Amino acid sequence: MPRTTALIAGAAALLTAVLLTACRPRPAAYAFSSVPVDGWERGHVLTFPIDTLSHAGTYRLDVCLRTSTARPYPFRTLWLEVRRRLGTGGRTQADTLACNLTNAKGDPDGRGVSLLQYDFALDTLSLPAGTAGTITVRHIMSRDILQGISDVGLRLTPI
Repeated sequence: MPRTTALIAGAAALLTAVLLTACRPRPAAYAFSSVPVDGWERGHVLTFPIDTLSHAGTYRLDVCLRTSTARPYPFRTLWLEVRRRLGTGGRTQADTLACNLTNAKGDPDGRGVSLLQYDFALDTLSLPAGTAGTITVRHIMSRDILQGISDVGLRLTPI
């Protein structure tokens, strides 16, 4: 009988863990744009449309990056300009984001094997239902062409 109790307790713990991880909010927007293999040109602006939000609420805006281990990014930090135009007001807001890609020793901080994934929190937004718009991203490094960045993405997640 004690073995049956242990099995039931284990099954209950497993079910609870599955339910807790399944209850994470789904992103309202999550998309990546590939960067040319030859390198990301300074003038190349990546555009991410945000479809109409079905629910009002507070959202977290993250910028996501993928770098290639085959062609490593040559710097510790990537500086980005992120412009967003959300809602019907027509106002554009610009932010500068410093993306630290390595630790103090110079080792990559990303997750992955051949592509390293990085997520950087940009802002927390209070948005009404029906909000739509566009977010653009471009690098503002002094070098005209950057190699090593393979994809840039955005994630807008309800909090």
